[in-house]
Amino acid sequence: RMGQGQGTVGVQLEERYFLQKVKLGQGSFGTVWRAVDRQSGSTVAIKQLDKASLPRRGVTRQDIEREISMMKACSHENITQLFDNFEDASSIYLALEYCDGGDFGDKVKERGLNAEEAEVAEWCRQMCAAIGALHAKGICHRDIKPDNFMVSGVSTLKLSDFGLAIYLPRGKLLQEKCGTPAFMAPEQHHLPKRSPGYGFPVDLWATGVSMFMMMFGGKHPFLNERGHLDDGLLLAGELDFRDSNGYNGFFGFGARALRFSEEARRLCKSMVEPDPARRVSAEEAMASPWLLLGLERGHGPRAASPRDGSFSPPPRRQREASPEAAPGARAGAPRSTTPRGHAAQQQEPTQVAAPVPARPRGASPDARGGNTQVLGEEVDMRAMREAARLKEQNESLQAELDERRRREEQLVQEQKKLQQQQRMLQQQRTKELQLQNVKLIEQERQLQRVEQEKMELERQRAKEAAPDPPPASRARSAAAAGARARAGTTDGLLPRGIRCRYESGTYGWMAAVVQGYNEADGTYNLDVRQHAALDKISPTAEVGAAEAWPPGTLAAYHSASVNQWLPAVVTSFNETDGTYNLDVRDHADLDRIRARVSDRPLGGEGEDPQMARRGSPSGSGGHYLTEMADGARANPRRHQTADLNNRTQQQGRDGSSRAPLRVGDLEATAGGAALTTGSGGSGGARRVGTGDRVALAEGGLAVVEAVHEGVYTVRTADRQRQKLQAEALRAPGEVKFAWPPGTKVSYQSASLKGRWIDANVVSFNAGNGTYNLDVRMEAAADKVRPR
Repeated sequence: RMGQGQGTVGVQLEERYFLQKVKLGQGSFGTVWRAVDRQSGSTVAIKQLDKASLPRRGVTRQDIEREISMMKACSHENITQLFDNFEDASSIYLALEYCDGGDFGDKVKERGLNAEEAEVAEWCRQMCAAIGALHAKGICHRDIKPDNFMVSGVSTLKLSDFGLAIYLPRGKLLQEKCGTPAFMAPEQHHLPKRSPGYGFPVDLWATGVSMFMMMFGGKHPFLNERGHLDDGLLLAGELDFRDSNGYNGFFGFGARALRFSEEARRLCKSMVEPDPARRVSAEEAMASPWLLLGLERGHGPRAASPRDGSFSPPPRRQREASPEAAPGARAGAPRSTTPRGHAAQQQEPTQVAAPVPARPRGASPDARGGNTQVLGEEVDMRAMREAARLKEQNESLQAELDERRRREEQLVQEQKKLQQQQRMLQQQRTKELQLQNVKLIEQERQLQRVEQEKMELERQRAKEAAPDPPPASRARSAAAAGARARAGTTDGLLPRGIRCRYESGTYGWMAAVVQGYNEADGTYNLDVRQHAALDKISPTAEVGAAEAWPPGTLAAYHSASVNQWLPAVVTSFNETDGTYNLDVRDHADLDRIRARVSDRPLGGEGEDPQMARRGSPSGSGGHYLTEMADGARANPRRHQTADLNNRTQQQGRDGSSRAPLRVGDLEATAGGAALTTGSGGSGGARRVGTGDRVALAEGGLAVVEAVHEGVYTVRTADRQRQKLQAEALRAPGEVKFAWPPGTKVSYQSASLKGRWIDANVVSFNAGNGTYNLDVRMEAAADKVRPR
């Protein structure tokens, strides 16, 4: 059970191990510390996993438990041993075998091209031994690479990372695409459509790629000069063993020298085989005599058989030297049983002189000299033939290289032409859309002027038709005019920049700032809401006298005695108790004050249409019109403007820039109904899901492959799969990937000090890459995330 080490039930971490203040490593999941076993006095490594950071990286508790079970199941000299595991409220601790040699990937780069063939053979033998031990237990590792091996002592390799290891029954295939792409086999890259699955052979493919990197000082066989993975080379399994540091041949001709022996290259090719059915297994690889080269040269830790769970390499074959292999051997001499030097077997044959027969009795020295001259001429002829063959091979390879360069240059030129054509088409399209946008803006301005003239005419007619107000009304109007005159204002409207409160249907009262007044519908534009209704605007108490509503501001006061809204004018602000003195009431409470834009009596004849009242739930009072549908019925011309903006929005989705839409226009498009916030009844009907594009917080776009319990599985542009929470995702800022209207999202409000509020997508602004939400117009894409 996690939290109790094997054989140490109930023992705490500090009781068994002494943690030194030596940090061996730091990663995204936790920290590795050096410690000492109090019982044995040996040095161990304590791997501390932070529980809080595991879910953010897509790691579950079951993943950690599976990794622990895999490490406990295997006991091998080339696999890092797990001694104990512990757990507390915040962390999981793994007591591991201490490897003082560091990361094997760093050692490969450190040795570079100076690594000897025997040294590489021993490294490869230990890697195959560790993989063979895993496969014997039915475990597929799925992430073999040099960086996942540690070095213990001088040259002992230890497989350390079991995060992706999994039990695989014989005959079954895996379908999950995971691992490091540069070390994944073709059958993994072909998932899910062109591959039935994969199994144990993927570990041998990764071992072959690692062997190539060990042979060439850390160089990956399938990475191009730009450091990108070449899919063509990888899927074909093409390996280039040519040494770029030197050439062989005679008279300055010949092909580039091949690195390492033919047997080494043959073993590497057998592991990097695109067909998994033909790929060599771990047991077959261990049977290669080349892997014993390191033990023969003394590079291995020891030649003893490994511990339980491993399999020993086949016994070394003893080759008897024959008379043909040993020139000059005497007939009848006993054959030697000593194994021949393996390095001599691996070197390429050069010039081998034929055995010189013994001089018969009576033969003269001149005859021996004649034989020597003949042998010399034969050697010269062989050298010339070899030089001609190597020259022909070099010319063929050079012609092939020149053809490849020519094709690459041709492709680059074609790509440049296509990019130039695309830029020209984009510029032409942008100009056309800009002209269309200018025409649409001009048409909208004409419609607004016509609408204003019509409203002004209606007001003039209503003013002429209205009877004289009663004396009480005239007195109140005179008092209001006097207050405004003393305050230096004539219209009584809330000035731009004044602070107030806005009553949201979702979040209640919110702090707001006035941005302007809309004469068309008698509403205010606030920083938290455009076209805010008057009965949703009230003074705020968190101000001083300098920031309060100025004297002369038109207001409405709800009288408790008559249970009605009365027209009023602000005369002063009481900083001591945070109340307002009105012309109809001193020390009026803030909750009974609302904004007003007309001097006419509320409910009287000739009243401003935008200040009309309807019957309240109490049946005796009234409240302001708050539905935008009433405003739309009062101004039918707004529907025409909404239609115009809809056409502009459609062209914006085709890649053009356009003028931002007003909330009132979008409300008119929706049939006159008022827009609500994301939790309202008219909220979006869809969520961000499979197939949608999302922007990552660190940059770049990704495709959503699945969503499960709030965790989004995405695939990045470099084919990496990540599991992320919604907090790490943002809305895309490109029109072709924009989220459609009705999508449920969250918006980060600056006025609410960065708090995320629920919202719905109304439309996308292609011109500036922003979103129109039901709670905010032109919201930046990095302020919008999935909900």
